Amino acid sequence: ALSGGEVPFTFVGDDCGLGSASPRGGSFPWCQLCNPGSYAPRRAMVACLLCPKGFYAAQDGSEACSACPAEQSTPGTGAAAADECVPFCTRGTYSAEGADTAPCWPCPQGTYAPEAGMGACLPCEAGQGTFPPSDGVGAASCREECHAGYVGQGGLEPCTICEPGTISATAGASECTVCPLGKFTGGAGNSVCLDCPDTCELALLGDGADDQAFRETCCVA
Repeated sequence: ALSGGEVPFTFVGDDCGLGSASPRGGSFPWCQLCNPGSYAPRRAMVACLLCPKGFYAAQDGSEACSACPAEQSTPGTGAAAADECVPFCTRGTYSAEGADTAPCWPCPQGTYAPEAGMGACLPCEAGQGTFPPSDGVGAASCREECHAGYVGQGGLEPCTICEPGTISATAGASECTVCPLGKFTGGAGNSVCLDCPDTCELALLGDGADDQAFRETCCVA
């Protein structure tokens, strides 16, 4: 990218100086200054180079490109102004075009983006997960699934123990299930309901009380 402007450089021999180039062998008198967005880091270049992604050159005749501020980049190569630097996609989001800047999308449930500027979200490991995206942002890290006998929002930590008389049979449960009539747990944090003792069943047969009410007093949760 050449500007056609006058080259105010002192040349070594007939070579074009830094910040300029010539398609005719990189030599004088056909040297032209590089346009903004491009640069020439060496003498005798036949063409100026575009600034790479994340860099810009705002002036004619640049010998080098300036870097964007931390956690910012440019949408592509050849940026010609500092305002072409834009923020990275935030943690929990990614660029659908595999870049590091807007447009950004939230990581889908079960994936995460631990750093800003990621071009793709990472899948959670087995036994882990994430909540659904909220307000356009997904997860920056994965959460452990609740173990059997415990429950949590979406089946993920923080987890709460199931109370006596209730269970969660599998990992990743979001609600405890009440043991059916004639079953109990014998404590909290269980994954299976146990049969009430035979003595309780026999006592129930010899009593005319309401089945459920009697079992609640005979077969302790």
